[in-house]
Amino acid sequence: MIRQSIAGRRADDRVESGRSTRGVTLVEVLVVIAIVGILAALLIPAVQRSREAASRTMCANNYKQVGIALIRFHDTNLALPPASLSSPGPAKASWRVAILPYLEQNNLYEQFAINEPVNSPTNLKAALITPKVYECPSGSLAAPGTTYHQALVGKNSALSDSRGTRFATFLKGVSGTILTSESKTSLGWASSGDLSFGTDAASLLPNLGGYPHAYGFHALFGDGSVRFVQSTIAADEFRGMASKTGSETSSR
Repeated sequence: MIRQSIAGRRADDRVESGRSTRGVTLVEVLVVIAIVGILAALLIPAVQRSREAASRTMCANNYKQVGIALIRFHDTNLALPPASLSSPGPAKASWRVAILPYLEQNNLYEQFAINEPVNSPTNLKAALITPKVYECPSGSLAAPGTTYHQALVGKNSALSDSRGTRFATFLKGVSGTILTSESKTSLGWASSGDLSFGTDAASLLPNLGGYPHAYGFHALFGDGSVRFVQSTIAADEFRGMASKTGSETSSR
């Protein structure tokens, strides 16, 4: 009897062991895969939004550095730099080159020959080195040496005067006037040819927003502040911000 009882317990143990080590069924595998897929679908957009928010913050910080450099340039030279420097020939250097010393980029600035066209052999090598402050973490540049950060060039715009504009001429104040903005397309950072518009800003707005950042673009104002302007902004409101003599309007 004792032997039979022990043998019975061993048989029961083998049965229980078999039950505890049975394989996972196909249905259970499919359920786990489905749950993982749902979680991934929920998490990926959140991760993407987080990355875009971080990129926008980094991009805005770059604009703030440029704003400080433009203000320092104005304080030193009693005027802002013109959008196009007075270098000879049609290929003129841009305001981005002029403020390099105020961005702690003296070494790069000294590689430029300002008295030569920007596409001269001397300047071409330096023009391919885009300072990080002119780059956007969200956008892939079309070619080396390019940027999305551009001045607005038009009637009464802040950097339109070839002699350099003084803050004192900003009739509605520096805090309501855009100095530079974010273009949807890139251009050579060292070259002139920035965003141009006439009296109708509606022709300019399609070139702003949607890329590198969705739904809008960064704008740098005369007081050094940076605002993210929605792509849906009315053309008249944007025209007011782009003009140093326009009506006081803003978008936050």
